[in-house]
Amino acid sequence: ATEQYSGEVPDDVVISVTDATGTDFVAQAGTVLQGASLDVIVSVGGVPDVVGQGQSTARNDLESVGLTVNATNQQEFSDDFEKGQVIRVIYPEGALHPKDTVTLVVSKGQDLVEVPDVTGRTINDAKAALEDLGFVVTVNTAVPEDLWDEALFSIVSQTPEGNTSVKRGSAVTITPNL
Repeated sequence: ATEQYSGEVPDDVVISVTDATGTDFVAQAGTVLQGASLDVIVSVGGVPDVVGQGQSTARNDLESVGLTVNATNQQEFSDDFEKGQVIRVIYPEGALHPKDTVTLVVSKGQDLVEVPDVTGRTINDAKAALEDLGFVVTVNTAVPEDLWDEALFSIVSQTPEGNTSVKRGSAVTITPNL
């Protein structure tokens, strides 16, 4: 008998019995010739849901039901899961059997980037520096754009403040002198 995980069929219950033609005798009744070879697949129960768990707990839970967990995790940024929590599990294609290898995808936390301090820079210089880092920049001024390279109109404040970490793509407002 082949063992296979199933979230619907309890542990130690037959999932399917098939003959060489592919007839499933659990799904439909049929006649089996004496001496015919049958493939029996038996459930070993379900796989634990480890999403949201810490990686060591998730690894232990999956290994406790007979799965092999890849030694190297994949990592991704996530707004929904704290650093170190399991975002999802990558399973091999097809039916899942004991000793199959799965891979944990673990959160690196939010994708944070440091906001540079742009005070003292010209409007255009500050705006370009922030946009190059992926920020959405709002210039809080009535100064005409053709004067944004003038040192007279340098940045006097910014929100959020420089040298703070925020999510990549966040909004930054800069305010020049005047």
